[in-house]
Amino acid sequence: MTIPPRERRQRLRRRLWLGILVACLASGGCSGGQEVTALGIKAARELWSKAGIRDYDLEYTTGPANGHFLVTVRDGEVKKVEAIQPGGARFELHPGAPRYYSVDGSS
Repeated sequence: MTIPPRERRQRLRRRLWLGILVACLASGGCSGGQEVTALGIKAARELWSKAGIRDYDLEYTTGPANGHFLVTVRDGEVKKVEAIQPGGARFELHPGAPRYYSVDGSS
């Protein structure tokens, strides 16, 4: 049975987001956490690579300092990293290695 391209992409996206969720949980950043393993990291990287997503905006928060960031990635390269203050004001950051703010950490 052949799966139509649209359904194949939808399935891949669902697997991708599940992989991101697993990676988040494995890193301990989403409360609860799991032990980080080389196999888990490899699986998450393979999913992201297979999805081929090169343009995205990534918004995330960190704890316990409650940092809030917005990262703009275009053509696989980090173009902008912004900090978002509690009131919603944004200011651009200029980290030494912006690639570490992308999903795969190497863009």
